[in-house]
Amino acid sequence: MCSGREAPSSVTRAAARTRAIQKKREEIEEVYRRDCDTFGVVVKMLVAKDPSLERPIQLSLRENLREIGLRCVEAMEQFIQEYDSREPGTLPPLQPH
Repeated sequence: MCSGREAPSSVTRAAARTRAIQKKREEIEEVYRRDCDTFGVVVKMLVAKDPSLERPIQLSLRENLREIGLRCVEAMEQFIQEYDSREPGTLPPLQPH
């Protein structure tokens, strides 16, 4: 049987983990939005100077935004791994088979 203290502390640690992950997610999303906005502005400026660039640049823009998105996902995954390695006990224990 678990003592009354163990459950709240594990719940508290799990809540702290959730808050930390949510905060990091918001930070990463903001950086992604800014990067997308910057790319969009640059593309508009280039196309305004040379309209023939519009079609060829679209594929490159999509690829770059996709790559940025993948880097953001990797950054989030890395944050979670690092958080979990620094904060033992934030994950439920593995169940024996």
